[in-house]
Amino acid sequence: MLSRSYGRVLYMTNQLTPDDVKRIAELAHLQLSDEETELFTRQIGDIQRYAERLQEVDTTTVEMNRDKNEPVDRRRTDQVRPSLSREDTLTNAPDGRELTDEEHSGYFRVPRVIG
Repeated sequence: MLSRSYGRVLYMTNQLTPDDVKRIAELAHLQLSDEETELFTRQIGDIQRYAERLQEVDTTTVEMNRDKNEPVDRRRTDQVRPSLSREDTLTNAPDGRELTDEEHSGYFRVPRVIG
């Protein structure tokens, strides 16, 4: 189904088929009815055709709005903020009995969920 990659864009070699959609649904652990498979085949095909149309747009004359070589740091600075005290936090823990520091070692004790 997927062909080659030019840069970051993957081009499709052929039209998406219902078998392709069934395989994708299987990988996602989804059960689709025949009607849903047909619907998703059409919808994904429409998206694919739209993406192919976008690839045809000539962007060679468009200037970038920032210097290519200038790194952009989008991370926020860390700020120390007040938080709940350890005692207040542990009072909301599911296990209501008092535990020594050695028993809980800073962790919450919760009921077993998976066997």
